[in-house]
This record gives sequence, structure tokens and C-alpha cells, in this order.
Amino acid sequence: MEKLASGRAIGPRARRPAYDVVSDDIIWEQVTHALTGLVENLFLTESPERTVPGGSVMMRQPQLLTMVRQMLSERLGGYGFARQTADNLGEFLVTPVLGDDAGPTGAVAVGLEALQDQPPS
Repeated sequence: MEKLASGRAIGPRARRPAYDVVSDDIIWEQVTHALTGLVENLFLTESPERTVPGGSVMMRQPQLLTMVRQMLSERLGGYGFARQTADNLGEFLVTPVLGDDAGPTGAVAVGLEALQDQPPS
């Protein structure tokens, strides 16, 4: 995904830093296609209850989430159990409540949980 939808990947294709690319630039269609492919594959193979895409691109381009939801709904087309989730994509595909702190905070939470699961010495 880093080669397709990260700021470092978008910048050279847009011929300017990703943070300078306006929200209605055509490049976001390409990014949406890549992100939707990832979410679709995760959804169909892993059946997560919720997907929380993060990173600087997602946080600075809020229209991407809406674009991915729309494309995902079109691609799923009511397939099997996907019909229920397609009706609730706003709950299934969400931004991280903690913003840029979601990754580090999540890592600390997993570490603390692992420490609690260890038997006393």
C-alpha cells in the first residue's frame, strides 16, 4: 500500500507534495482504487467487524473515506453477507478516533495486554 497510496508515492505522481494536492485532483481516484482493493480483500477474506484506515493521507484527505465507501459498496454489489455491511459502511469503515496517535497508542495497548497475560514470576 505504501507504493500506491502513501504521501511519498502520491507526491511524484502528482508532481508536487501530497499535502499540496487539492481534494478534487484526479490522483485521489487512483488512491481510492488502491485503498478500496485493500479494504475489499480484507473484508472478503477476514470479515473484520470494523476497518480503521489511518495515516497522514487518510487524515488530511477526508474525502477519501467517502470515496472508498462508495467504491466498496459498488464492488460488493450485495454479495452474500456483504449486503448487511454495505448498508452500514459508515460504521464498518471509520477514521481513527485518536487521529495520528492511533498507531502508537494501539501498540502500547497491545503491549500492556500482553504483559497482563503473563503469569506472575
